[in-house]
Parts: sequence; structure tokens; C-alpha cells
Amino acid sequence: MCGEISVVVWVSDRANREALLLETIDLLERSGFIVSERCDVKPSSFDLVARKDFLILILKLLWNIDSFTESQAKELRRLSYLLLGSPLLIGERTKNFFLETGVAYERHGITALNLLSLKNLLLEGVPPLIQAKRGGYYVSLDGKSLRRHREELCLSIGQLAREVGVSRAAICQYERGTSDTLYETAMRIEKVVNAPLTKPVNVLRRPEKEDVRLEAKIHTCSETERKVLEELVRIGFSVFHMEKAPFTAVGMAFNNKLLTTVTDKLSSVVEKKARIIRSISSITETYSLLVFSRGKPEKHLLEKTPVVARKEIEEINEPQELFEIVEERSGETP
Repeated sequence: MCGEISVVVWVSDRANREALLLETIDLLERSGFIVSERCDVKPSSFDLVARKDFLILILKLLWNIDSFTESQAKELRRLSYLLLGSPLLIGERTKNFFLETGVAYERHGITALNLLSLKNLLLEGVPPLIQAKRGGYYVSLDGKSLRRHREELCLSIGQLAREVGVSRAAICQYERGTSDTLYETAMRIEKVVNAPLTKPVNVLRRPEKEDVRLEAKIHTCSETERKVLEELVRIGFSVFHMEKAPFTAVGMAFNNKLLTTVTDKLSSVVEKKARIIRSISSITETYSLLVFSRGKPEKHLLEKTPVVARKEIEEINEPQELFEIVEERSGETP
């Protein structure tokens, strides 16, 4: 009986996630975003890449956000930094409760929202005001505005503290902007000064360099992948291996980026990866490349992704030569 119940729950979660994915794609398109192909190859730290003007979103969708792992978060953060994107986790519940609308959650340093919160943000321009943290719901107050309104009411720090029910030190921290405020406390403060003070949560923040670990990690690749990536390093690329993406690595040279997939043979999975990385490269204005580690590929283009043999890279001496081959075979520049 227990086994039967587990199967039913698993199927339900998978169906819920599929519905969430389709609704998210629809929401993004209605909000004016260009949306990539679904990244439905495993393992993957993200499911969709979307762009509107200069805003790039890199999204992971899970019905239960507690199933999001630390390793997925680390790679999502690295990839977002490299592609100048904002990482977001979209889901509807944790193992214990459903996510509330207007509240920003966090899993392993990645902001998590439910779909309605995302809709309010993208369609209505209304970002979340509340952050869920250990110990309760918190908000960030506009400290300068708080001080101005307090002084206009001729309230001392001590008087405001007594009316709100917190310490004088807490009011000083709120005015300096050095401490977030419990939601209930913030509501009492706004009631006393009769003014809105809550600042929106910046859920579209891009990772900073200090937030990510950018080591190349080529040593973790398979031997087939490592030989190709070492050739890219030799000719002048900075190479960042990806373990949970449809591409093997992100290569960087001369402010250009190259999404590179390495394979030793053609298959339906490789064709799907080629289609996905071409879609992502188009959205992020990067180059895409499929490298065959053995032999000579029959085509120079697969699902609109340029194809080269490893031996061709071995004859190259600088990144620009490879970019020229990619441009020639794709017929366009990013």
C-alpha cells in the first residue's frame, strides 16, 4: 500500500511541475519575453532562459522548492553570472506549506517565488515586499524616510520605540538601514508615522563576482571533454565547465562567450542539446558550438548550431580564428 501511495504522489508532483512550466512559459511570453527552448535534458540546474530588453532571466521550476539542491544552486548562480542573468526559482510549495503570494523565499542563495508573485512582478510591476527568513517574515524599511517622518511628528527615537514596542537600538538600526524588520513590527511603525516605508525586495538581482566560485573545474570532466576544453584553454579561452547544463562549458575570450557542447557521436540527445544551446545563445547573444571529439562530422551545422571536429581546434592558435569558423558556419554573428 505504501508503495502505491508513493507512486501516486510522484506522478502528481511531475504533472504539477509540467503544468507550472507551461504556465510560466505562457506568462513570460505574455509579459513580452523571448523564451528559450525547454532545457529538458538531465541533469540541469535550469529549465528556461528568457529575455526582455536587457533583462535576462534564468529560471528553475520545481513544484516543491525543497527539492532544489545546493549543487544546482551553485551552478545556476555561476551560469547567471557568466551570462549576465538573474536567477530565479519558481515553485508552489515546500514540503510543509504552500508559498504565499507577495513573499520572496530563498533556497541556497537563490530567490524563490510562486507563479502569482512572478505574474505580479512581470505583468503588474509589483515586486514582493516581504522576505521569508528563519524566524518569520521580514521587510526592509526606507530608513531615511522613517527618520524624516518621525522628526516631522516630533517623535524621539525613544517615543517611537515605546509606541511600537521595540528597543531604541532597533529604531536606530532601522533608520540606518542596517537591520531588516519583522513584518508585524514594520506595520506598527507605518501605522504610527502614517506613511508607507517598506521597500520592495530586489528579486532580479544579478549575482556579483564574490557570490560565485569561478574555478574552471576541467579536472571533473570526462577525458573526452577534458581534451577539447584543454585545447580551448590553449588557444586563449577562459573555460568554465558546467555539470548540470545542456552545454559542456562556457568559454570566454575578448568579451565574447561560447556555449560549447562536446560529444563523441551523433544521437537524438545531442541533436536536442544542439537545438537548446542554439536557442539559449540566440537569447543571450553568445556563440554556440558543437565539438565532435572523434572523427570528422558529416555536417557543419546541426539544429542551426555550428559543428567542428576536435582536430580543427588543434590547428587553431587564437580565439578569433574559432569565432570566425563559428560565424562562417552559422552564417551570422551574435
